[in-house]
Amino acid sequence: MATCLLALFHGFYCLYNLLLRRRDQSCYLLAYECHMPPDDMKLSIDSCVKIVLRNRNLVLDEFRFLLKTITNSGIGEETYCARNIIKGREENATLEDEHAEMDGIIFDTLDKLFTRATSISPSQIDILVVNVSMFSPAPSLSSRIVNCYKMRGNIKSFNLSGMGCSATLIAVDVVQNLFKSHKNANAIIPGGRAIIDGIGESLELSDYDVEPSRTALHRFGNTSAAGFWYALGDMEAKKRLKKGNRILMSGFGAGFKCNNIVWEVMKDLDDVNVWKDCIDSYPTDQTLVNPFMEKYGWINDDYLGFVKFDFSLLAVN
Repeated sequence: MATCLLALFHGFYCLYNLLLRRRDQSCYLLAYECHMPPDDMKLSIDSCVKIVLRNRNLVLDEFRFLLKTITNSGIGEETYCARNIIKGREENATLEDEHAEMDGIIFDTLDKLFTRATSISPSQIDILVVNVSMFSPAPSLSSRIVNCYKMRGNIKSFNLSGMGCSATLIAVDVVQNLFKSHKNANAIIPGGRAIIDGIGESLELSDYDVEPSRTALHRFGNTSAAGFWYALGDMEAKKRLKKGNRILMSGFGAGFKCNNIVWEVMKDLDDVNVWKDCIDSYPTDQTLVNPFMEKYGWINDDYLGFVKFDFSLLAVN
């Protein structure tokens, strides 16, 4: 009898350790939030082209290259741009401009996130990971967040920069590894058409499979590491995320880096989130219209390589 009880106890002990190890290998996404910029930051086709054309340091071939890149990018005309660029101050941007842009994005997003995730308050956060690829000031962005939300003094905060589209996945991996040494912790983790098409082809994905990525690119532009969440938001708004589904997130860059994570959906999701005002404009069976191609598609014509003309004639008033 004692032998049986000992064997049973050992079995429960092994099962308990197995469950603990499995728990340490899992990272749960409790909530996420995408930023919706104000309308005064929206960039139309003509405004975008005007920004390119006002750069007097570019020669004809460079103008053509930029216009071809924009035209073939797959973005729509409801994407957004920093205010200092819209106002024509891209050549003399200040540190205040950069901080204002980051504060507008970060604090608006986190305010909405904490409003949605009512079970978590800023004071409960143990680990904070911030990734912004092209702006890494001192004091750090994470310190601004900690001070703004009066987070704990012993919070573990990290800043990731220069990692491009892979930053989100690397940030999740950082949190995953930190969980192994910080039990019961909570964490916040704030491509272009050719890449989307290339991955779809390589993995033999259908148009339905890559549609969320194309839609996010068209509506919000190339948002780098944040693009994952806009695509995820599109899938949730269209009620495509069902319990038991698995989602592969693949990120490329900066440089020759490829990072992947897999999420498993724990319950049916149907929040329209940041897509609430426009999701009906993006049905899954509709081919996206490229407004840049309709207006400036002629830039791809081969004969332009043998013709010189005055690009100032395209200037927008």
